[in-house]
Amino acid sequence: MSTENLIRALRAVYEFDLQQAPKQHPLRTPQCPPLTRFPAALREGWTPEEQQHVAGCAYCRKIIAWNQEEERRDSENTSSASRTC
Repeated sequence: MSTENLIRALRAVYEFDLQQAPKQHPLRTPQCPPLTRFPAALREGWTPEEQQHVAGCAYCRKIIAWNQEEERRDSENTSSASRTC
């Protein structure tokens, strides 16, 4: 297979995947805060309206858990790096 044919094939697969992919997570609702809001809200707190929503939303709970796991990993990486210096 030539490089050009490989590129065409990969682009076709990409386009097909793009068409098949959901536009958003199936659990996400219109009331869910934007993803960019989660890190700040986890540091500084949620508004009362946000708190009420995220407390009962499966999607938001998953995003919160993911953010907390990332924070934990970052903290572990930082502390292990400081021990090796």
